[in-house]
Amino acid sequence: MRYGPSVRTMDELLEVVAAGQAVSITGQFVAQSYRNPGVAFVPVDDVPSCPLSLCTRNSDTSSVITELRRAVAASTRTEESRTPARHS
Repeated sequence: MRYGPSVRTMDELLEVVAAGQAVSITGQFVAQSYRNPGVAFVPVDDVPSCPLSLCTRNSDTSSVITELRRAVAASTRTEESRTPARHS
């Protein structure tokens, strides 16, 4: 398998795609947040959702990170309560 160029930012990714050096699958937020006239975003609707995780240092005790962890955990519980149970 041949891999494309390494990139460090989303803007760099879009530049290599626009230059024809790569293609990429991204989250929907990229199409909503980034623009590049040489890139076309085509929604892929027939695949399952991709779970995301918040990644922080275990030892981080800052109030901002603590509150962010709480907000993510609360939104997860709220989403789970809205999702119908699956029956086998």
